[in-house]
Amino acid sequence: MTTRRSRVGLYRTNLQMIGECARVDEAAGDAAPYLPRALYEALHFSPRFDRLPMAEDFGPDPALPADMAECVVVTG
Repeated sequence: MTTRRSRVGLYRTNLQMIGECARVDEAAGDAAPYLPRALYEALHFSPRFDRLPMAEDFGPDPALPADMAECVVVTG
């Protein structure tokens, strides 16, 4: 029996190249690591986009080297 992991968002942020987006779990496959809000919602990731924590509240992204984590988020 094959089990499929659900599509999970980790946090929301605003990236210079993408705009408002969600950092998603690596189980999202080709969609990882960042999805624009519209695509995140169209693919029915959970939790709902509005319920994702902001990047600042999430803490360091475990997928990024510590010295890069501060370079990725663009504050507005």
